Amino acid sequence: MVECLADLTVRYGGQVHTLRPGYTIDLPPDKAQRLLQEAPGRVRLLSKTLTPEKPNGPSSRAIIIEPAVTNARPIYWEAADGRIIGPAVPEFLAREGDTFWIVTTFKGHIFWIDADKLRSRQSFDQQAKAFEHCPVPFCIAGKVRE
Repeated sequence: MVECLADLTVRYGGQVHTLRPGYTIDLPPDKAQRLLQEAPGRVRLLSKTLTPEKPNGPSSRAIIIEPAVTNARPIYWEAADGRIIGPAVPEFLAREGDTFWIVTTFKGHIFWIDADKLRSRQSFDQQAKAFEHCPVPFCIAGKVRE
């Protein structure tokens, strides 16, 4: 799979494909290699398939990890405590069987986010904002009540 990094027109399989930055096209390895040579800096190779090893031999389920598109929109996700966290820009996408993951860095930490936990910016904006509690018991409108 090849990702387009700049506007590009490709003729493949008797058809003309107009690609924009972030678009992908699945090509056989020899065609992908030729495109990389003919359009350096305008396309990049995307997917790498990794097969994890089990103690008694190779796994039957491949894990596919590929870089996210360069112009990906920010994502928001639900944490275990119910808070919606974000925004963060996806860096990698991963798939194992029917499970999809987004890999991102948020506040200096790497997060693997299950795609089922993704939430909208609207949900993020609508969640109750945390507020500071008064350090003194029975504090109402800034006045201490005994």
